[in-house]
Amino acid sequence: DGELRPPVYVVVNKADSEARRALVYQFYELGMGEPYGISALHGTGTGDLLDALVSGLPKTSQEDDDDIIKIAIVGKPNAGKSSLLNQLLGKERAIVSPIPGTTRDAVDTPMVFADIPLILIDTAGIRRRGRIEPGVEKYSVLRSFRAIERADVVLLVIDALSGISAQDLHIAGF
Repeated sequence: DGELRPPVYVVVNKADSEARRALVYQFYELGMGEPYGISALHGTGTGDLLDALVSGLPKTSQEDDDDIIKIAIVGKPNAGKSSLLNQLLGKERAIVSPIPGTTRDAVDTPMVFADIPLILIDTAGIRRRGRIEPGVEKYSVLRSFRAIERADVVLLVIDALSGISAQDLHIAGF
């Protein structure tokens, strides 16, 4: 039917200014649907993203952990994944740092939006295969891929200034 499973939402972060928001349209080239330009730091665009996300979720009647929608937030290191998580939650849940590798494990955080229970999964940044260091980073990346596998929805966060790369598609599983 042409739909991605799990659904992937292209989230273009760091679109803080008018000039950067104009760059968001280049991400249509990915062919993965509408890119959502946001500023995780300032909260710009995150409400529209959540509205779109929730409107596309399947309806569930039970609240077992298996029935709660799981949303994995993935992308390269320092794309703004943890900042987005904090903005969506409305509180500082995840540590945000300019140092790559601050998030080392996939962390599940429950929340309720529009009376729908969700689990947001903040993941470690994923770099190109040849650049992954053996040890802690390798295992962090493996846990990020496991989070993608168990997610119902994947938010692919891309830095607005980084442009589109093959790695962005690889991270999302393409």
